[in-house]
Amino acid sequence: WSNSAAAAAAADSVRALAAGQPEGAAGVLALLRTLDRGEALVLGGEGGEQGGGGPDAALSALLRRLSDALGLQRTPLPSGDVAFLKGPGQPPLEGAFAPVLGQDEGGGAEGGGA
Repeated sequence: WSNSAAAAAAADSVRALAAGQPEGAAGVLALLRTLDRGEALVLGGEGGEQGGGGPDAALSALLRRLSDALGLQRTPLPSGDVAFLKGPGQPPLEGAFAPVLGQDEGGGAEGGGA
């Protein structure tokens, strides 16, 4: 990351996503692994056509915040959705954020927190 403030913002976003979705740290690590493989994270359009909020809207907001903090590249899709991809030269995300989530890279330790 370009500076320590950007790295701290990314770490905060990773923690917030882990706390805000049912699979916790394991789910976030799976997402980071997917991005590391060069696959896209696709989110619904900015307008939230799905309706008025709720858990999906909150999760989508957390994912967008994480995507911004990680500096992922946005690609608008014809459907109105947005694909987020790692840019060239970005470091591996899973290895960078496993310690933030209280996981070793093999994924063993439970993350406690407070």
